[in-house]
Amino acid sequence: IAAWRALDTDGNGRLSFVEFCDACRRLGYHGQLRKLWDELDRNGNGQISVGEIDPEVGEIVGTFKLHLMYKYGDMLTAWQQGLDLNHNNRIEENEVDACVKRLGLSLDSKKLYAMLKGEHNTGLTLAEFDPEACRRLQIGDTVGISGAGNKKEFIEDVEGIGTDLMWPKDVLALKWEVEGREMPSRISRWREELKRGDLLRVKTALYENVRGRAGLYTADGFKKAMIARFGSLFVAWRHGFDLDEGDRLTFSEFCTALRRIGVHG
Repeated sequence: IAAWRALDTDGNGRLSFVEFCDACRRLGYHGQLRKLWDELDRNGNGQISVGEIDPEVGEIVGTFKLHLMYKYGDMLTAWQQGLDLNHNNRIEENEVDACVKRLGLSLDSKKLYAMLKGEHNTGLTLAEFDPEACRRLQIGDTVGISGAGNKKEFIEDVEGIGTDLMWPKDVLALKWEVEGREMPSRISRWREELKRGDLLRVKTALYENVRGRAGLYTADGFKKAMIARFGSLFVAWRHGFDLDEGDRLTFSEFCTALRRIGVHG
């Protein structure tokens, strides 16, 4: 898969003859490209896939991704909810094995993991698993608004796809179909997602503000807040309240100190 990624730079799961030649030259191969192409393009359709280069890889990886699409709708959601459950941004063989079992597949998870990760031993990242899903995560498109959620990469190599096996539907397209509404444009969905994100950030900020003030209306709550802020009551007294080292505070000095450290209860 790592070698295929070096060839298929646009990630659409197919190579035209021009793309193939450009990739070979870029990688330093200068053999007889037309002859090599004719040997690889087994079905003679003018394109090659990973399944034509290595049928076993195409079938195993394609089947895995197809069933991830069936269950989760897109590869980013599959990564977040089906694979990287500990959220450490890498997956190991045991996580792939657990996912395969949850999907009810009879795939050899050890072989599948080896196909996906290549030769290194540092775990599999999202960028290696699905570059397009990684791009979506980087730009904040967590729900597939950019239209890249329903890719066919490797899935087209699965035997029976489109006949015995149905094509997976994009999770958003399915949502709108179930609700009986016309899918809005990508721009409209993007604006709506930004608005929702802004609202969430405002709610989070308000919650943190209220939580920070909670408990300041009792002596125990006030002490806990000062310890959390300064590390100890002694440091809080020296650096937050008794700045003139008079060892006493009037009510006016106390109120001024509270305002200075940002307490507005």
